[in-house]
Amino acid sequence: MAFHGFQSSFTAGELSPSLAVRIDLARYHTGCSLLENMVVHPHGGASKRGGLRYLAALAGKTRLMPFIFSSAETYILAWSEKKLSFFTKEGQLLDGAGNPYVLTTPFSYETAKKMGFVQSADVVYLVSEDFAPYKLCRYAHDNWKLEAVNFSPKAAPPAGLGAWLYDVRTSSEKTSDGNGLKQWSFVVTQINQAGEESLASAVCSVEGPENLRQTCYPKLSWQQCAGAEEYRIYQEKNGKYGYIGSSLVPRFDAKNIAPDMTDCPPKAYNPFVNGNYPSCVCFHQQRLVFAGSKKRPQTLWFSRTGNFESFTRSSPVKADDAMEISIAGNEVSRISWLVSLRTLLVGTGGTEWEVKSNAGALTASDISLVPQSYRGSSRLPALIIGSSVLHINRTQREMHDLVYDFGTDSYSGSDHAVLAGHLFANRAITDWAYQQSPDSVIWCVRDDGALLGHTFLREHEVFAWHRHDTQGKFIAVCSLPGASADEVFFVVEREIGEQKHYFLERMEHNRQNTPQEDVSVSSLFYVDCGLSYHAKENRDVPIRYVGGLEHLQGMEVAIIANGAVCPRQKVRTLSYEKNGETVQITGIDIGYEAYDIVIGLPYAAKLKSMPVEAENGYANTLGKRKRIQGISVYFQNTNHAKIGTDFTRMNEVKWRRNEKPGQAVDLQTDYVFMHLTQHYENQNHVCIMSEAPLPLTVLALLPEVQVGG
Repeated sequence: MAFHGFQSSFTAGELSPSLAVRIDLARYHTGCSLLENMVVHPHGGASKRGGLRYLAALAGKTRLMPFIFSSAETYILAWSEKKLSFFTKEGQLLDGAGNPYVLTTPFSYETAKKMGFVQSADVVYLVSEDFAPYKLCRYAHDNWKLEAVNFSPKAAPPAGLGAWLYDVRTSSEKTSDGNGLKQWSFVVTQINQAGEESLASAVCSVEGPENLRQTCYPKLSWQQCAGAEEYRIYQEKNGKYGYIGSSLVPRFDAKNIAPDMTDCPPKAYNPFVNGNYPSCVCFHQQRLVFAGSKKRPQTLWFSRTGNFESFTRSSPVKADDAMEISIAGNEVSRISWLVSLRTLLVGTGGTEWEVKSNAGALTASDISLVPQSYRGSSRLPALIIGSSVLHINRTQREMHDLVYDFGTDSYSGSDHAVLAGHLFANRAITDWAYQQSPDSVIWCVRDDGALLGHTFLREHEVFAWHRHDTQGKFIAVCSLPGASADEVFFVVEREIGEQKHYFLERMEHNRQNTPQEDVSVSSLFYVDCGLSYHAKENRDVPIRYVGGLEHLQGMEVAIIANGAVCPRQKVRTLSYEKNGETVQITGIDIGYEAYDIVIGLPYAAKLKSMPVEAENGYANTLGKRKRIQGISVYFQNTNHAKIGTDFTRMNEVKWRRNEKPGQAVDLQTDYVFMHLTQHYENQNHVCIMSEAPLPLTVLALLPEVQVGG
């Protein structure tokens, strides 16, 4: 008995070994046993991941944070031990003298690793349980400042308030009136150009008649406030102050006006003192929201509407006043993350909550918390992908999502790691970032330095895990929007010369969706911690000796010259003659002059199918001895691959047609068939591998299987 297998999609990604016999699952037939350094595309294919381009050496372990002012103005904020460095997509930010621009900070790396943050234009608010809130402000490309957040109103109270009685009948002013004396007290506030109201001025009182008349009333005056748009005047009644009017000038006539006791001057409030420091922050409905302090782990604090650094309150409460609310739950689990969607979502160590109101806008008199799920969340910030919220559970070994369901008017979700649990066994996710374009991938850094990718496209039911490694450990990850695709950056720990070094590296795009005729083999980048040289960027001058590789001293590197693979070499110090002078470099000698060169650490891409089985309505081949006698593979934009039934027995595809030795092999898009000699076994796999620094894309596997033996 013989049958032909067929797999044209890998959108289930790498599946757990526990599913090796679950041929009844639909995802079995679109999954793999191994996807290493391969990225699954939403349309079904899988490609070798792009290489990592070296950008800079770092001082040590570093936390990465995105700064996105617009799609055209983006930075990477690199927080190391009490230092903050700045990077663009091309490299480190320099000051006017050409030196790296670095800020000294009070934060250790361990503190920076736990910081929560949220950005508004040129300001990033920073929070941690270890310090009162800070903000990082950009004043120019090379002018950044770290400042403590001042929660007092920025508008100063008016000074010099004075009051006296004015008698219309005599056109005279006096400080008191003997007809039924009463103490009349007033305060004044100013409204600045930002629309913020100051605190009340010092109280000023005047003695007057029990009932003020139009013929005898208090006059008020005070000092002009710079930048004031308006002044508001309040009058005392029963120990509180109510609004009686406003003025555009620093004076006011209180002509028998009854105070409005529903409109009172604001009172200062700063909740973040004496160690009560929040650990997470976000924006919601034009308010800045803080939460998750040690002293009050289940409390949320909302700033005034439209005034992020003001927590002033009024009595009675106004709709735009600052407010706070505490979760009343079964357990006291600290708030881990905040996400603003149609409502405010809150993740704690035990429950996920929705904060909403009946009228839509949150106010102190209209706010409620409703539990949505009981998965529990880690301290890792949640990700927003479209209309979905993804979060890591409290064990840091499961990924769950929350999606709004109109039918139940609530959020529900599922576990996205259940079919790939082996990737999380005894491991934890320590950092993650979302790359929307080109393939909608979530990049997760594991605590052992491995990198996991998760191609996520809910509307097309694409949920595919894939694993990635390098000659080192991944420490941190960050993503920035780009012109044609999002850029992903990594902090990588590498051992160079028996010493640990930390590098910032950017993942290159594999350009799998680019038409074949538009792809130049010499421009592709499939090495790690690598650099490239292109003559067209250097007056069309070819080179033989490549320097500037001090960061790879003593390491064996892969080399591509003019699109062709060269023998690997170790980076060393070497000398050569140029224009009659001896030049010494740390690099390699290619052996001939080349126009396009790519050099870096090699890595291998591997794809291993699920066990190949046949199934129909009456029988299947589970447990039966089989052998794969031939495999057809449909490749796209590929010029190097090996095919086999395990990674110890691989046959290289002969792509070279008319190209001469040393000349680049053109990219191929076609079926390739290979005969194999394999013993009969109970389980059979199709294996694809690429060890050369060249592209690989697999679109379909078609094994020919013989049953019996």
